[in-house]
Amino acid sequence: MKPETKTAHFIVLLVSASFVIALDGCSSGHVLVEKMDPSAQQLNTQPIPYSSFWEAMENLDFAAADRLLPSDEQRAFAAALRSATNGDISGAEMTLQALHRRAQDPLAKKHSFNLLQAFLFYESKWADLQNLEHDSAVGGIEDQELAEAYGKAPKEVYFFPSEPVEVPIGLSRSGSPIIPVEINGQPKNFWLDTGASVSVVSSDVAIQCNVEPAGARQVRTQTATSREVSSRPAVISELKIEGIRIHNHPAIILQEEDLEFKVLGFIRVLKIDGIVGWNAIQNMDIEVDYRNKRASFRRPVRDRSVQRNFFWIGYPVVTTRSENGRKLRFGMDTGARNSSIRENILRKIPAPKVKTEKRRMGSAGGWETANVKVLPELTVVLSGYRLLFENIATSPSDLATFVTLDGVLGNDIADRAKLRLDITNGRFTLMK
Repeated sequence: MKPETKTAHFIVLLVSASFVIALDGCSSGHVLVEKMDPSAQQLNTQPIPYSSFWEAMENLDFAAADRLLPSDEQRAFAAALRSATNGDISGAEMTLQALHRRAQDPLAKKHSFNLLQAFLFYESKWADLQNLEHDSAVGGIEDQELAEAYGKAPKEVYFFPSEPVEVPIGLSRSGSPIIPVEINGQPKNFWLDTGASVSVVSSDVAIQCNVEPAGARQVRTQTATSREVSSRPAVISELKIEGIRIHNHPAIILQEEDLEFKVLGFIRVLKIDGIVGWNAIQNMDIEVDYRNKRASFRRPVRDRSVQRNFFWIGYPVVTTRSENGRKLRFGMDTGARNSSIRENILRKIPAPKVKTEKRRMGSAGGWETANVKVLPELTVVLSGYRLLFENIATSPSDLATFVTLDGVLGNDIADRAKLRLDITNGRFTLMK
């Protein structure tokens, strides 16, 4: 009997291989990274006119939301989001649990429910996720099979050596770092992809490495484009990165053909064996040196002195600023070759010139062609650097849970540079 298939709605499980190939001679864009004096950056306090409290919250504009005279339930929701941006997922979860149970505002109830699912998944609270109460006002949980499958496995455990480990990296055609790993003792090469919510194993690699599906059901998984692919939940007994060992690691299995990319329908240009996804990355302090093709991994150590600019709300998000000093929220996707923008950014930067192009985008499951808007120039300020983008295009992906992003940072910002990813301390650093 063919396994029943259900669609995963509460979390984007796979946002890998989101590289862009331009058609009709269009440029894919370029970025220049320049050191700058942080004190020279001016802050823009000019308010943006949002139509509602919820629109302000989707942009994480807490000051604007407060000016819109929110109700007590809305204030509680804003407090939960503020906790999440400060790295306090557990605190956000407690507030959202109370809101979800007692809120009279249907939007507060709906948004609390959706965020709760994402946060419970982030914290690996499988039993709580399975038992999360729901009603017709917010819809049911189509993804209980995932929580059930992962919840039946032994608890995930990380073993770190006393010193950081260092591994060589390769770079895929999309610029994604590829690192050597061992899957149940078998050496493989996996992408290191912050855009993949869950680690991934190709079906052929799963057979080779004895990674068995957990549960009979298939789940429809959203990709970086509008496509969905079939996946199966699985638990990797041991995922090893040099001296770091991860036991009982939740993952999904994707069909081999959904992790390969072909041109002209038959010439294979890319094959992915697997992905170290965000559910592993979030538990490590990682530095990726694109210049010297090395990556280091260490146990995260809490540092209260760090000025936070990195948080997770269904997707890893970096706080940046526009050239005119406006705060911007960009997702971080090491599985993407090029940075991209969302149309949301156009209301926050001075009257941009926009043109339209047709571009072809690849993700798990294949290719699709879309009309995109392109900014000839965009300047973004990040961790003491000025990022000067040329021909940066919009992407149709809606990646984060509830939050409306202004764009996504890809591997192009790190050409011959280093990235540090330390979500424990809310630290995202670019170092030339």
